Amino acid sequence: VDIGLDLFAMACACSWADTLSSKNSDESNSVELADLFSQEAEFRINTKFRELKHNSDKLSTKVAKNTMAGNYDWLESDIIKPCKK
Repeated sequence: VDIGLDLFAMACACSWADTLSSKNSDESNSVELADLFSQEAEFRINTKFRELKHNSDKLSTKVAKNTMAGNYDWLESDIIKPCKK
């Protein structure tokens, strides 16, 4: 989702910058701003792709299965201790 949003935002920024720069020469620096935004978005996109490849999904799945099997019930004991009056 994050990758798709960044790609969409890049397309919008570039399209708007192109429109502004073709209409008014005073706003030709809009392309420079869109370029900066796109470079930063590209960095975020590449980071997200790396995160997809290097994650803790296997361990998370193992822990989730162990939780459902009741292997961590000990964690629930004595979480809330009764107050003494």
